[in-house]
Amino acid sequence: MREPELFVHSIFYSLQGEGPRAGVPSVFLRLAGCNLRCSYCDTPEALGKGSGLEVNEVVRKTVELASRAENLVITGGEPLLQTRVLELFLDEVLGFFPYVEIETNGTLPPLKIKSGIHYNVSPKLSNSGEKEEKRLRLDVLREFSGLPSIFKFVVKEREDVEEVARLVSALNIPGSRIYLMPMARNAKELMTRARGVALLALEYGFRYSDRLHLRLSLP
Repeated sequence: MREPELFVHSIFYSLQGEGPRAGVPSVFLRLAGCNLRCSYCDTPEALGKGSGLEVNEVVRKTVELASRAENLVITGGEPLLQTRVLELFLDEVLGFFPYVEIETNGTLPPLKIKSGIHYNVSPKLSNSGEKEEKRLRLDVLREFSGLPSIFKFVVKEREDVEEVARLVSALNIPGSRIYLMPMARNAKELMTRARGVALLALEYGFRYSDRLHLRLSLP
């Protein structure tokens, strides 16, 4: 019988670049495939199928790096497209990492595993170029709001932040769980927009998230 596989883009060691744990040494498992095609995507290379790796091989490669990391970050693409096999993987590795983060766009339901998982939910705004009915599922976002999670939004201007404010008000999520990130694909774009986004975060009572991997040219 064939072993279950994850479609993997890459496994690597770096600093978490975004959100409340920015700067933490982390192992990254970047899974391939996404159900959205955002205009500003900074990892288009992960949109394809990637390489199929048996779960035990992904476990081995990930655990090999665990001794140097405080954190496991599962990102994509959209990791929750591979929920069934991802849960098999997590059953094997949760004990090796003090903290596990899953990056998701919030359109697919959370895992059945309820303990030991923290979600970084990044709902897409109209600036993504995707239609609202495809990029926003309020029922799913409400599920995530009841779990250990933060919500990150890619923004460029005040209009984007006003859209964030309307959404989080509808979902009744406190500002302390909302992070604004500058829309950027490289360090130059980040530097251009970072201060303006930080000022908007102060004005609206949200938190600001830098993007260290872009600023420092890290993987």
